[in-house]
Amino acid sequence: MKRMLILLALLLQSGAMMAQIDIRGWYTHYSTFRIPKSKFSVYAELQYRLGQRHSPNQTIVLRPGLNYHINESMTASAGYAHIDYTDRGAKEERRIWQQFAFTHPVKMLRLEHRARLEQRFLSETIYHPADLEETRYYTGHRFRYQLRGMLPFNGDKHFTKGMYAALQDEVFIDLNKNSYYGQTGISENRMFVGPGYRFSRKFDLELGYMHHYTRPYRYSENRHAIQLTSYLRL
Repeated sequence: MKRMLILLALLLQSGAMMAQIDIRGWYTHYSTFRIPKSKFSVYAELQYRLGQRHSPNQTIVLRPGLNYHINESMTASAGYAHIDYTDRGAKEERRIWQQFAFTHPVKMLRLEHRARLEQRFLSETIYHPADLEETRYYTGHRFRYQLRGMLPFNGDKHFTKGMYAALQDEVFIDLNKNSYYGQTGISENRMFVGPGYRFSRKFDLELGYMHHYTRPYRYSENRHAIQLTSYLRL
């Protein structure tokens, strides 16, 4: 009886701790459309992020671009991004981005390195007494580096169908300081781990856990998200 009471107390304590964790939901879709008889492809990305528990906050990211396939392993890209926020002082953000990606195998593991530069254009509305409003504009420069690994469960690095494990980490570094971003250096880190399934050479689907470290305004937060990701290659 005493052991049962101790076990029940531990379960209740664990449940209370889990209830305090802020679990968010992210969905990301990546599409690549190859242009026939050329080294170019069209890139399209959509992200939909739900805010913290019991909150209507959300973020929508649209990121189109153009890829140039240097060879089978290297790709240079550039494009535009539009981000709508409902949980920040800045209600929207526009970006221009440039990117270089390189993939290579390490035994059964397939690694991808992705380096991206972003020029971020933001606006913020400041409310003054007597119903006066002021809009301020800011430009931020940021560097992002992502390392991603895929491990097929069947041990075939050239697999075309089946289960795999995905692990990635991306670090965000602010390069300039302004009145909106009052700091430089590492501002975010996103780590993802989870299983995926390759239905064919054209389509992958992943579901896993993301740990999101962010340092928005001179303080840091550790956020947690369940992320669903789909990849389409045509």
